[in-house]
Amino acid sequence: MFQFNSGPETVKEFERRLRVSDQVIKFLTVRIDQTLKRLDKRKKDRDKRAHRKATAAPAPAPAQPSVSQQMLGERGAPGEPAPAE
Repeated sequence: MFQFNSGPETVKEFERRLRVSDQVIKFLTVRIDQTLKRLDKRKKDRDKRAHRKATAAPAPAPAQPSVSQQMLGERGAPGEPAPAE
């Protein structure tokens, strides 16, 4: 992987040399400045939504034990003998 800053002429020459090289089977050139800009915008939008959701959502109610947890509490874990009465 190569990451560099240059003008379009340099990128074009670099790609030409990769094409003629027998050692290179496949290559892909990506402009990351536009990609990073787009990803940064998505992150900001996601952060805004999360902030709005956090401020608008009421505090969650305390968790109630489920029926299966209540039954396990009465009888013990599976495979354990039932408590003597």
